[in-house]
Amino acid sequence: MIDGRHWTINGREYPDAASIKVHEGERIRLQVVNMSMVPHPVHLHGHFFQLREMNGERLRRPILKDTIMV
Repeated sequence: MIDGRHWTINGREYPDAASIKVHEGERIRLQVVNMSMVPHPVHLHGHFFQLREMNGERLRRPILKDTIMV
């Protein structure tokens, strides 16, 4: 988050943030970090994902999610 009102991805605000190209069947790993003091929902449009680690600790079982609060 910059200036309390705008959220960025790798320092760039939408629509200037680069898209991540993912091919069908491909697995990727994303690390999502919120450096602000404000919780914010994060989701991948049209996709579910497995949450495997939270706050630096590996979960005993992955959780299937479509949105997480960061």
